[in-house]
Amino acid sequence: MACDCSTCNTLKKRKLIQLPDHSGKSSLILQLCQLGLAAVDRYFFNFSTRPSNFAMSPTGVYRDWLMTGRAYSTQKPPELHDHDDSAMFPAILWAFSFETNCQLLVSDSEEGQSYQFQWRPDNAESVAGRFLVLAYLWARPTNGKLIDLGNRDAEQRRRLENLPTLDETELMRRLVQVQLSGFRFLYNVEWEPARSGRTGKAELAFVSRTGVFAVVVVEQSDSSAGETAESRRRERRRELEQRARKLRENFVGQHLEAAAIVAFTCTCTDGAKLKVTPVGANDRVVACVVEKVEQKIDGGQWSRAAATATGGQMSNRNALPAVPAVLIASALVYGYLVRK
Repeated sequence: MACDCSTCNTLKKRKLIQLPDHSGKSSLILQLCQLGLAAVDRYFFNFSTRPSNFAMSPTGVYRDWLMTGRAYSTQKPPELHDHDDSAMFPAILWAFSFETNCQLLVSDSEEGQSYQFQWRPDNAESVAGRFLVLAYLWARPTNGKLIDLGNRDAEQRRRLENLPTLDETELMRRLVQVQLSGFRFLYNVEWEPARSGRTGKAELAFVSRTGVFAVVVVEQSDSSAGETAESRRRERRRELEQRARKLRENFVGQHLEAAAIVAFTCTCTDGAKLKVTPVGANDRVVACVVEKVEQKIDGGQWSRAAATATGGQMSNRNALPAVPAVLIASALVYGYLVRK
C-alpha cells in the first residue's frame, strides 16, 4: 500500500512553497529562474544537471514519470513508498513548470537527464514576470550577508558628485537624477578619464529590489552633420553595445545572486534628451517586467500582505536579495504580482 504520510502527500503538491524544506531547494529554484530570465526572447532554456549538485537523491521512481511528459499534465505523480526522497528534485521541476506556465520536456543523454522548459512567444513577458517573482521569493544571500541598497545608493551618489564636471560625468548625473525605470538604487559608478579632453569611459550599475541589475554604458555623442559623421556614430553605437554586453558578462561572474542582469547604452547629443537603449530583446523584456513588478510593490499590496502574515514584523525592503523570513508572506501575494 502506498505511503500516505504528510511528507509524501506534500511531494504531490504543485506549488513550490508547499514542498518540503531542503538545503538545495532555494538554489535549484533560483538557478532555474536565472536561466529563464536570460532566455526570455528564445522561448526556452535547457537545464542539464545531476540532483546530487543540489544535495538531492537520484530521481528514482520519478524518472519514468517525468520522461512520459506528465509533469505538464493534470495527472498526479506516482505514490511513494518509505518516504522516498528521490522525488524532491523532479517534484521541484514539475512545480516550477506549473507555476511559470512552462512546458517541461525531459530527455536522456550520456551525461544524464536533460530538461527543457518552453513557453509560447506571445506569453514571454508573463512567463518572465513569474521567473522574476519566484527568484525574488527564493533568493538567498550567497555570503550570508544582506546588501543594504539604501546605504549603497547613498555612497555611490556621493562618489558621483565628487567626480569632475565633464561631458560623460554630467550625463551620468542626469541619468541618475531621472532614474532608470524599475531600478531605483544606484549600485556602482565607474569613471576612467581620457588622457585629454572632456571625455572618458563612463559606466553605471543600478539594481532593483527584485535583485535584477542594470548596467549602463554612458557616452556623449558626436553632433557633427554629414554622412561621414553619421557613419561614425553608427559604428560607435555598435562599439558601445559591445562594451555593455561585456560589462554584463563581468557582472554575471561577480554577482551570482542576481536574478538577472540587463545591459543598456545611454547617449546624448549637445544637451538633448538622454537616449537609453537596451542592447537586446531580452534586456528590453526583462527591464519591462522589472518595472511592472516594482510598480506592484509600490502599490502596497506586497507590503501589507507581508506585514499581516508576519504579525507586523517587516524585513528591510531595501535589502538584496530577499530575506528568508518573508518568504511565506511574500508568497501570499505571488498570484497578484504575476497576473498582468
